[in-house]
Amino acid sequence: MRFPTVHRPPSTVHCFVFVAVFLTAALAAPAPPPDGDGGLAGLSADDVAALRDARQALERIAADEGQSDHLRRDAAIALNRVHEALNDWGTAGQLDWYLAQLSRSLPGWLQAALAEGAQSAAKARQPHFGGVRQFWRTFDALAREKRVGISGEAERVRKQFEAAADHLSQQSWISSPQRTFEVKIPPLDLRSLKPLPEPDRKK
Repeated sequence: MRFPTVHRPPSTVHCFVFVAVFLTAALAAPAPPPDGDGGLAGLSADDVAALRDARQALERIAADEGQSDHLRRDAAIALNRVHEALNDWGTAGQLDWYLAQLSRSLPGWLQAALAEGAQSAAKARQPHFGGVRQFWRTFDALAREKRVGISGEAERVRKQFEAAADHLSQQSWISSPQRTFEVKIPPLDLRSLKPLPEPDRKK
């Protein structure tokens, strides 16, 4: 004897699990952007390959403690420019590389050059500064953990960012796209207008 099948509604536990999985996927960090190829600059394939080779070489020099501080600083500055040329900020592992360098005791100008690159890596080509603010919080915690001092040069990089962010936040033309604008045209009083004089007609 077969009994009719009874369809039961999903339990509260099942609903909770589904919602938890959905929220976890929605709140997960976005995937890092792909490697850059120069973007709108329209670089040739040879130029892109050469810049990527230079990127690897400059990373090795900037991270090499056996090199002079001046050479490492110049390599870090050049590395930031290569990232700009490739438009590859935020690729996988990039910010981790910068943080690994900043976790060591460094001369002021080298630390500042790496901090500038880390800011851009944290921003990751996004239109907002959330990643940059998180980077500075991470750097502060890393400096405390590793007992690494943040130099005055690196602090100037932070202050320049904060000043720029504060300036942009005060601009009325930068606002949420959801904001609605109302254009008010003042009424015109045509009664105050006078007719134009007739032009002189000389024979």
